[in-house]
Amino acid sequence: QAYQEIGQPVLIGGSMGTCSYILVGTDGAMEHSFGSTCHGAGRAQSRHKARGDSDWRTILETLESRGISIRVQTKKLIGEEAPE
Repeated sequence: QAYQEIGQPVLIGGSMGTCSYILVGTDGAMEHSFGSTCHGAGRAQSRHKARGDSDWRTILETLESRGISIRVQTKKLIGEEAPE
């Protein structure tokens, strides 16, 4: 009942280098999509390959230049989610 007047929000997550969005569907969209939502675009490369191809320092510098800050358990995880 909390979203009865506006509709159920849908979260569209971006990558570490792009924005995320919060959307609300319309009645017209419900007729055309049967209430389906996005499921992501998938990975450009495997996590293992991303770690090997990426330097975590460069990734951090790129993200910081875009005003993006991150928290990770280990530095190797930064390469797994490289924005490019």
